[in-house]
Amino acid sequence: MPRGRKKSEKNAEKPVGVKEKVKERKPYPSIDERIDMANEKIEKLAALNDKRQALITKTEKKLSERKSSFEKTEEVLVKERAKLERLKNSKIKPATKEEKRAQKAAQREKIANLLEALNESGKSVDDLLEFLGK
Repeated sequence: MPRGRKKSEKNAEKPVGVKEKVKERKPYPSIDERIDMANEKIEKLAALNDKRQALITKTEKKLSERKSSFEKTEEVLVKERAKLERLKNSKIKPATKEEKRAQKAAQREKIANLLEALNESGKSVDDLLEFLGK
């Protein structure tokens, strides 16, 4: 294996001259350059605002369409719920005349029993209504 060399004068590190970079200040833009920069910024912002206004208009149009379709479907939903209630009520109601007659007869019988109990108690219908009204 080769042996390392000792430092000789030729290989000795030479002092490196440190060059300090002096930052040069960027020159302040002249009034004309500043006016041009302001005009460019105004143009960019105006274009951006135009695009955003177009998007807002488009979105408002979609929103109004969606609101109108929502209102229509809401009306249909209310109608369907009413239809469902009618169907449920028709299921509860007796379908035939005989069943209707039987229900009315049962109601008459209950009313007759109520009036009979009222007469037995010795109170009038007005007294009963007054008592129930409290």
